[in-house]
Amino acid sequence: MDFVKIEGSFVEGMADNELDHTMVASIAGLAKTMKLAVIGEHVDSLPPSRALRRCGIEYAQGNWPSVCRAAWPGSLIWRRCCRR
Repeated sequence: MDFVKIEGSFVEGMADNELDHTMVASIAGLAKTMKLAVIGEHVDSLPPSRALRRCGIEYAQGNWPSVCRAAWPGSLIWRRCCRR
């Protein structure tokens, strides 16, 4: 296993819901301890994209590549992950 994908229902709500944010941050911390990459699913707006970034999550998957460019300026990550 090379990566962990975090379920989109947690990612979508993490900017406004403390429980979702805690769940995502905990999963990310565990995955990083195991030396795995972390991908957040359903990144369809800027707030969850920024929340993922604040948690140190390297990758996002969603439908709005421009959202990923805004959250990860100067990065090539959006090219690889922010697609359907």
